[in-house]
Amino acid sequence: LESLGLANNFLRPLAGASPAAVVPALLNLRSLDLRRNRLVDAAADVVAQLLEDSECCLEWLDLSDNQVGEEGGCRLGRALAVDTSLVSLRLHGNRVHVDTAQAMGEGLGGNASLRRVTLSSADAVVAVQHFRCASQVVLRREHVVD
Repeated sequence: LESLGLANNFLRPLAGASPAAVVPALLNLRSLDLRRNRLVDAAADVVAQLLEDSECCLEWLDLSDNQVGEEGGCRLGRALAVDTSLVSLRLHGNRVHVDTAQAMGEGLGGNASLRRVTLSSADAVVAVQHFRCASQVVLRREHVVD
């Protein structure tokens, strides 16, 4: 199995799942669509552990519209710093604010594979919609709307 689409399935119980039980089952995926599932921050930790695994093959990940907040977003940002496979990440429609965007920027600075990140949301918390990785990524205050 290389692609798994679980959008709109109310998978909130994943938030209580043990990463040790979930991560091995997802390692061979190239595409994972988890949008609109109300996964919250705890599920973002499971996804972060997947991204940190050296055997992870995930290239495309959609976590949009999931109620991921500051804690989960920062956790994902730290995972991005060590991930080597992800090319596209969609996070729009979550509760991504200034601290979260900065953690993402720090993670992106060390990530050579990621090419597209979507952070914008309906309430325009983050003004930057798409940006490419470079040797250093800096999110300045003027890029982020409080």
